[in-house]
Amino acid sequence: MDFLVDVPNGAYDVTVTMGDKVLQDNMQLSLEGSVVDVVTTAKNQFHQQTYSVAVIDGQLTLGRSALGGIYNNAIINSLQILRTGDVQPGIIVQESDGDTTVDESGTTDTLMVSLTTAPTSDVVLMVSSSDTGEATVSPATLTFTPTDWFTPQPVTVTGVQDTDLDGNQLSTVTISVIDGSSADEYDPLADIDVSVTTTDDDAGVPLRYDFGTAASPLAVGFTRVTRDEAYNATDGFGWTGTVSGHLDRGAGDDEQRDFVYTKSTADFLVDLPNDTYDVTILMGDASFLQDNMQLSLEGSIVDVVTTSAGGYHQQTYRVTIADGQLTVGLEALGGIFNNALINSLTIAPASLAAPGILVEQSAGSTVVDETGTTDQLMVSLAAAPTSDVVLMVSSNDTGEATVSPSTLTFTPTDWFLPQPVTVTGVQDVDIDGDQTSLITL
Repeated sequence: MDFLVDVPNGAYDVTVTMGDKVLQDNMQLSLEGSVVDVVTTAKNQFHQQTYSVAVIDGQLTLGRSALGGIYNNAIINSLQILRTGDVQPGIIVQESDGDTTVDESGTTDTLMVSLTTAPTSDVVLMVSSSDTGEATVSPATLTFTPTDWFTPQPVTVTGVQDTDLDGNQLSTVTISVIDGSSADEYDPLADIDVSVTTTDDDAGVPLRYDFGTAASPLAVGFTRVTRDEAYNATDGFGWTGTVSGHLDRGAGDDEQRDFVYTKSTADFLVDLPNDTYDVTILMGDASFLQDNMQLSLEGSIVDVVTTSAGGYHQQTYRVTIADGQLTVGLEALGGIFNNALINSLTIAPASLAAPGILVEQSAGSTVVDETGTTDQLMVSLAAAPTSDVVLMVSSNDTGEATVSPSTLTFTPTDWFLPQPVTVTGVQDVDIDGDQTSLITL
């Protein structure tokens, strides 16, 4: 539900108060079409927050969405709007579903781009990909005029096929102003970077699904699944049956904090080649006990799970697929809240091509500077080991960059979960220019 207020174009501070005498959770708040918060308030607690927003269409739009909390409400107590000045020149980029994900089969995702103010002359934006071996963009330029600056223009991001067992890869789409072809007031704008995930479809690479809300953080290397992700053959995955809701508790890591649940029965389907797979499922709720949750694979019951508040059940099951589709079934057997939920799902062939180490670099490279900035590598294994695997992480020049931690341990049950390595720049007094060092695993 949207609440609209006619206001002159400009920059505004918008203060919103939300709360109730009873707990209200998973209330999504948006301003001008962009999600700004997901609010949970305890009994007799009130959440008041000020958000800065630019209005360019003569109307402030405040949106509220109930994301399936205990009472499935999204409430508002008060709203204050304070104009803070004129809107400055800027570029607006909206991602579909809040992120940009494609896969190697050539699927696409779309960015919508517009300007914040009417330019004095045309503004030409260059659109580029940091790694065209993973994702390409089209068109290469966007032109906005003084009469159509507010109309969003699409940028299509397309996944690129390769034969490497390289896991999900991150790249960056950069949108920048072409100074010589653009209105002067837009020339100083900084480039805008959008992170793109390209999902690996090569045999032997695990598929990872993170279940939750559209606004909750997405676990690295996972594909987002909300309650609204109905099965379709184009995507090759999705829900059938009765999906009751999704929740983000705001506690735990990116896999643990959110989930999708049913109060009846629901199946999550994934199209796969016929083979034998190791299927790892995480179930649990950061806030409440959840009991009598029945789990089935390919129509056969494999578990009935009960978890305490803040407790999680993670188990790997081996299953053979003969019909080209994995069916993960959830059924609520009448527990205290009568829910059956799922946090994450990982699917890997039982016999992968070969053992290996997968390393994902943020934005396709690893760069730090001497002020102590950091960058991150995400490391996982390509195959399930027969026992623990311990990796040593080292820098060949700790006077330029250090790493943490110095070791990573993977077990036969968590080998597919990416673990972070933080690379930190080191200050020195030498005028030695940019230096290259090596991180060895």
